[in-house]
Amino acid sequence: MYAVFTLAVYEYLTTMPYAIGMVMIDSPLNPYKPDEVKDNGVIAQNLANDFYEYLANKVIHGQVILIENTEVPKNIIDKINYVQYTKNKGFIPA
Repeated sequence: MYAVFTLAVYEYLTTMPYAIGMVMIDSPLNPYKPDEVKDNGVIAQNLANDFYEYLANKVIHGQVILIENTEVPKNIIDKINYVQYTKNKGFIPA
């Protein structure tokens, strides 16, 4: 719900002269991990895909920084600035 509210406020403010230019969302898909879902143990794949598609196609002005542990669909990686951090290639250098 937090991610939906944040994106709704962001979209509304982009129509105003005092628009914000950035939104940061941490782990909006985390509650939908497959091991925590009761329905056959899998989340609807279209939930994550639709979320990523929405962000890739809807956010034109400004920036949405998304910190997430799920895979980004291959068909939108070319549409976004995708940075993948691992244990060996983290945010803070050694």
